[in-house]
Amino acid sequence: MLIAEKLLDRSQKLLKGVQSVTDAIQAARLELEAKEILIGRTPTITLEALALQHQAEVEAECMFYGVEYDLNVDSRIKDIQKEIKSICEWFHPSAKKRSQ
Repeated sequence: MLIAEKLLDRSQKLLKGVQSVTDAIQAARLELEAKEILIGRTPTITLEALALQHQAEVEAECMFYGVEYDLNVDSRIKDIQKEIKSICEWFHPSAKKRSQ
């Protein structure tokens, strides 16, 4: 969990000052790594990593000229919902629905 938290910190710092596609992609990659290390076993931090990963990915996509007019939002939302459902399986049954 400590490694994942360090990755989250590094990614957040990159996102605050993102100036290039490379910065945004690097931030997204750090979040993906954090998510994979956690394997959902600490769902709250994994959900944070998921949110930051998608924020970084969207920022990277929007930095490409013309791409912002062709973002597939519906597909992204479906992916997010699927991941959230998977991550929330680690919550206690009484908190699962509320967390989703």
